[in-house]
Amino acid sequence: LAEQAALRAIRAAPAVRAQRDRVLAERDRVAAALSAPEFASAVRRVSPSDANFLLVRVANSRAVCDALAERHGVVVRYRGGMLHCDGCMRVTIGTEEENERMLAALRRAVAEPA
Repeated sequence: LAEQAALRAIRAAPAVRAQRDRVLAERDRVAAALSAPEFASAVRRVSPSDANFLLVRVANSRAVCDALAERHGVVVRYRGGMLHCDGCMRVTIGTEEENERMLAALRRAVAEPA
């Protein structure tokens, strides 16, 4: 049984690496997009990440998180109450389509009155 599981894991390794590479490329692309001038009025910092998410410091973070969820159907995790995370939200990296939807919703959310 253990041998069969090990063989399945070995066969799956290329697919796992390919998925990991897609997530890392998307994470870097989303981080660059959030650091672009169009978000300069709202995004204060995109923290370096080795994970499948980004910690993003945003002006009016609670209101932005609420607007994303309530008005745009995009859920990010508010992290402003966590130690050293004042004004932060956690953005999980998804597919390119999901990430584009989040970025478009964030553009609208930061442009809306609070």
